[in-house]
Amino acid sequence: MRASLREATAAVHERLHQAPPFLAIAQQRLGRCEYADLLGTIARFHFTIAAGLRLDGARQELLRDDLRALGVPLPTPVGWPAPATAAAKLGSAYVVEGSALGGKVIYRQLDYLFGPSVGGRRFFRGSASDAERWRSLCRRLEVEGQGDGALDELIAGARRAFSLFQALLVEPAYARA
Repeated sequence: MRASLREATAAVHERLHQAPPFLAIAQQRLGRCEYADLLGTIARFHFTIAAGLRLDGARQELLRDDLRALGVPLPTPVGWPAPATAAAKLGSAYVVEGSALGGKVIYRQLDYLFGPSVGGRRFFRGSASDAERWRSLCRRLEVEGQGDGALDELIAGARRAFSLFQALLVEPAYARA
């Protein structure tokens, strides 16, 4: 199931990796103000998704801490209807939980901006429970994905979550509405 999800979402996932703010972080040229804007957009995505799914609240708390450290107001969630089926919700959760693993790479890339300080980037560092949450999600994907039409629902949920993040990231008017 995970391989099918990865394949079905590879194109949008790659577009997000190539998005200007993430490229700028990788190239060590994103400024602190632009980083704060990016973190606000990421928070808007996570707070929106969390409203429709039962997600680990610890990640949202790390985002709140980072936003406070950077002086960024808490964003309000956007209108996004939660997935209707359990499989689609799980597909959306795949995107969110997978981002915790990728965030660890971003955390290290931000050394140029923060030095040894973790304040402002705790969200990307994550927590010790990230790996276990990911393994648990992968087990659930394998079980839930066996049902009739479940794989299509998993993929639809993952694509919707990726699409929301992409829209928030690349459409400033939508991101700040």
